[in-house]
Amino acid sequence: MKTMNVTRCLGVAALVLSSLTVASNAAAAPVDNPGTFELTPAPNAPVLEFASGQHSIINWSGTAGLKIPLDSAGTIDTQNASAWYETEDIGTVGPYPHVQARFVVLADGISGTINAAKGHADIQLTAYVEFTGPGHCLTKPFTVPLKTYDVYPRAGEGYITELSMTGEVVIPNVVEDSQCSATVASYLDGYLRLGYDAQPATVWIYRAKFDHDVKGG
Repeated sequence: MKTMNVTRCLGVAALVLSSLTVASNAAAAPVDNPGTFELTPAPNAPVLEFASGQHSIINWSGTAGLKIPLDSAGTIDTQNASAWYETEDIGTVGPYPHVQARFVVLADGISGTINAAKGHADIQLTAYVEFTGPGHCLTKPFTVPLKTYDVYPRAGEGYITELSMTGEVVIPNVVEDSQCSATVASYLDGYLRLGYDAQPATVWIYRAKFDHDVKGG
């Protein structure tokens, strides 16, 4: 009889432990409120600083940002994510004044994960830079991995209201074509250090706020 009671107690304990484990795993979901989130960086926050350090695209306007669809695992739906930006006057490049530049994320160029339960994100942007003024010039596409360096509230609170991310990347050379002469491409590459492996550019998502909190277990 005692053996049966002990066995029964052990069985009950195992069931309770199993239930607690399941509940704990469920509560630890990276995203408890899956859906589409708008992530908008602070106005005039830096977006991209070229390797030369002399020119920066800083125009995250009040309406520019990222549309990020998330599932409960925190995975970004790459096919439906999108980004939009304003064109920025980056000043004089060589003999060309008022060069306009735009950091353009590809239609399927946002991927990665967000874990609201842990207060952490890993996002990759695949983009190119578009220049206008002395011609219409594009760099080849490149991918930059962004890592979280600040989050509000602090990590572990179970939700994310605001985050900051940064990453470094070597931006490829400008592509020469009928709209972008070899001379213009050479000045852009040289002055902005495009294609220089030893001098990466820096990309930011700075103090970006979600339109509603991303919540996790």
